Amino acid sequence: MRAEELTSHTPPGARPTVLFVGDRTAYSDMYLRLVQSEFPQIRVACETGPGRARDRLGDDPDGACAIVMSAGLRTSDIRTLAALVCATPRIQPVLAYQTLPEVRHALDAVEDASLFERLSFLPLRTRIDSAMNILRLLFSGERHVSGEVLDMLIEDIGRGTDPAATPSAPPTRQSPTASSRNCSRTADGVAPTALRRPISRVRSLTETSMMFMMPMPPTSRLTPTIPPAIAVMPAARARN
Repeated sequence: MRAEELTSHTPPGARPTVLFVGDRTAYSDMYLRLVQSEFPQIRVACETGPGRARDRLGDDPDGACAIVMSAGLRTSDIRTLAALVCATPRIQPVLAYQTLPEVRHALDAVEDASLFERLSFLPLRTRIDSAMNILRLLFSGERHVSGEVLDMLIEDIGRGTDPAATPSAPPTRQSPTASSRNCSRTADGVAPTALRRPISRVRSLTETSMMFMMPMPPTSRLTPTIPPAIAVMPAARARN
């Protein structure tokens, strides 16, 4: 790994900080310890929300070199982190995800289009050696876009559905208009009556008799075995 790329924006003698933002379901303690042991020249830190991440960056503004934000965060948290990264061009943004719907959710929450040119993607559901190779690539100053994310983006571009600047708001109330309209069209006289009729009139009128198997009662003593019958053939006399 090229250490000069990682420490170019940090003070001399200080270790750069890679800040993971997300809960323990995204980054386990074992995962963070493996990253720290694999890259001893950096300092690994983890915060659960953007507020704590902003405070850490305020205490050490020149120490952070990358922010790995979880795609499972809330929309407001992703927007806050995206604005924080856009305000600090030297910090490399990385989006860690477990599923592709999480990636769509995170991309819809990003409002600044310039962030897409710097954003890298880190799959969490992958082999640990593959994850370390991706982190090694990111910490060396390169950008990484996984194959499944690239296929998703190409498919969206082909369908003309680019990530929206603002995610669509969920419905505030239920809409029973369609159900009421459909029910009013169905008259009582022509309503389905399949539940009132048997599936077969022959089967419904056919009497069925069942015979249950009677089990044999257990014996109190063993029954002696019958010796096998041995047939003895008389010796044939030789004819003169």
